[in-house]
Amino acid sequence: MSSRGSNVSIAAPRKDRPEVLHWYGYRDGKVEDEGPAGVRERPPTLDLSRFDRDLLPGMWREARSGLGIKNAERSHMILHRDPDIGLHMALYVRDDYGSAHMDADNKGKVTERHPRETAKPGH
Repeated sequence: MSSRGSNVSIAAPRKDRPEVLHWYGYRDGKVEDEGPAGVRERPPTLDLSRFDRDLLPGMWREARSGLGIKNAERSHMILHRDPDIGLHMALYVRDDYGSAHMDADNKGKVTERHPRETAKPGH
């Protein structure tokens, strides 16, 4: 699953053929069929019911203020399952001068921070 602004894309098993994945999008308040996404090799890897979406506003504030990009012009989030920590999210923020991201678990605990690097003189 990934999110950019109010647009969301997710690869999910089809109800009629659970062994295959299909892309679905959410834009302008509507779900859209985006076509085939591949064949599953194992059971679903992402249980969205284990993710507390009420954490997102605070996580976005923390990403913008704590990574050196206070006025992010673009941002997106990716949810995935990490074999070591389980459900995991990566929040990316960007402006014209660079990007930064932070990783957090499904409880909102930040596990990694990757702030924008400052430019080196002469580069």
